[in-house]
Amino acid sequence: MILPDRGALVSSLKLISPNQPANEILWLPSGFDQGSSAWAGGGLPFLFPFAGRVWHKGELYKYGLPDGVYSMPLHGFSWATSWHVASATESEATLELKSNDTTLDLYPFHFQISMTLSIESSSLKSAITIKHIKPHVAASQEMPVAVGWHPYFALGSTSHSLSIPAETVIAVTAQGGAGKPQPTGEFLGDAPWPLPKKELQSLILSDLRPNNPSTISRASGTTVNLTSGPAELMKHIVTWTNDPEAFHCVEPWMSLPDAVATPSGCQWLKQGESIHTWLKISV
Repeated sequence: MILPDRGALVSSLKLISPNQPANEILWLPSGFDQGSSAWAGGGLPFLFPFAGRVWHKGELYKYGLPDGVYSMPLHGFSWATSWHVASATESEATLELKSNDTTLDLYPFHFQISMTLSIESSSLKSAITIKHIKPHVAASQEMPVAVGWHPYFALGSTSHSLSIPAETVIAVTAQGGAGKPQPTGEFLGDAPWPLPKKELQSLILSDLRPNNPSTISRASGTTVNLTSGPAELMKHIVTWTNDPEAFHCVEPWMSLPDAVATPSGCQWLKQGESIHTWLKISV
């Protein structure tokens, strides 16, 4: 199920794996309010323009551009904005988000995003195109972009495992930033890792091995595969949960936290330029 007025949230996803009935892949809290604009706390939100927190001179949820300092909520604003349905069939929908007066106060760029969601019996693909139409403020010519997805994968029992093909792990600081990198095997041991696992409740995994999916093997017998790309853009996986018995988030991000100030990961689009990225969930 897709909720255009709720940030184009995919709130439910049932996929069929061989010899298994249709399984609900995503978790949604029991108190979810479809009419609210608050963070959904479940489903599959898309995060734009920045997936993680930002800071400016130590001040949280602020970032600097050549013309001044702007505010930015956690995970950006696309998840709290109504999207336009450009087309829809039984197996595919295309939604669009364009800059407006509210977004320009937070992010001084005219942009257009196209999200195409394609569903098959065993997979969902979200394909994103982001175009910088023109700057809203003359001093800020290049548009910073560091998107991500925040899928909440349902667990529902106690026997699960997670595998992420990453060479490096980066601790998340108490402020939500990127801490010290370490070799994955030394920190987590050999994959797959059992869930729940304390070290995976808030962690960044980087130096991803190309063409290798992240996988959650669930007690039901269903293995959920997650891939994103292109590899040169989607560089990190963030894992997070605050209810490890119910769900685990496996989040593809372009950049580390504080994207605007991070040397790599953030993409700076000139006027008229576009980028393309995608996420696929399959069983």
